[in-house]
Amino acid sequence: DRLAQLVDKSLVQVDEDDGNARYGLLETIRQYARDRLLEAGKAEEVRDAHLRYFLGLAEATSPDISFGLLLAAETDWLDDCEREKGNYRAAMEWGLERDPEAALRLAGAIVGFWELRGYRREALPLVKMALERVAALPPAEGDAARSRLTLQAHALVALSNMGIGLVGGQEGIEANQEAVRLFRELGDQRGLAFALSHLGFLSAIRGQAALAEGFLEEAILEARQSGAKLALAMALGTQAQFVLMQRGEIDRVQANLEESARLAREAGSAWGTAMGDLGLAELAVARGDWKEAEARALEAKGLFAQFRDPLMVNATQSRLAHIARGAGRLDEAVSIYRQTIVM
Repeated sequence: DRLAQLVDKSLVQVDEDDGNARYGLLETIRQYARDRLLEAGKAEEVRDAHLRYFLGLAEATSPDISFGLLLAAETDWLDDCEREKGNYRAAMEWGLERDPEAALRLAGAIVGFWELRGYRREALPLVKMALERVAALPPAEGDAARSRLTLQAHALVALSNMGIGLVGGQEGIEANQEAVRLFRELGDQRGLAFALSHLGFLSAIRGQAALAEGFLEEAILEARQSGAKLALAMALGTQAQFVLMQRGEIDRVQANLEESARLAREAGSAWGTAMGDLGLAELAVARGDWKEAEARALEAKGLFAQFRDPLMVNATQSRLAHIARGAGRLDEAVSIYRQTIVM
């Protein structure tokens, strides 16, 4: 009733969406209320409660996302995070001041949202700061120490992943190497498989093929032993596109990519399936099968578009332009390249 009275007096705004009500404040009223809260000496208490609430919400609703390989059924979660983006950021910023470990937990719960909805540039400094402040905390013991190491390891992989194209490549390599060290220390085979897969990818795109091959072979072994399907899918796909393709081992490329796509589908990861489609598009290009290449790339683009992942939608759009050019459809290629530049 009190909330309804505030809405009637235009002190609180309400938006209806599919029968769900969402309440908010005009910025001027929010600032006035904040000033009164500070005067009353209640600001810290309220911000602590806000942090606890949104950390709990994030951890309770976050799907089991393995380093960005989003499961097909979780697009609603991304939309929910979009609506709560301001609250999550405010909670994260307060956690950095008040409780760095809570801030790192929050970052770990919503990192998939930041990565897949194109907020890497905004989130990167927050994750870096959380890692720095947690590292400066007094040492923990027992289960608390293990929990902290796990948080740090996952955050380091996320930092490396979000930093692609935004920060120096060496910084990403070093963050991922530290994650590998921590996962080894923890004896976490699944985490180690993902971290090694990502380290293999980073090495490959820097032209260090021999180094990449070593990381990826170990990642494949760890993933098979631990039953980490998504880690295995990622490692096989990366090995196929960046190592085997360069050596012209087309049959192995096809076997890897087909297994990668199958594993992603079995795990329910539409994002991983899309990455597999991109790899199969590359294989079709190598064989000069432009029709198959275009079909695979269009399928991948449609899946990435479901998640509103701007980075991968645009990357796939660029691939479609390359395919049109390779097929001799030059006017179409120019048009698609122009769309890619605008995106």
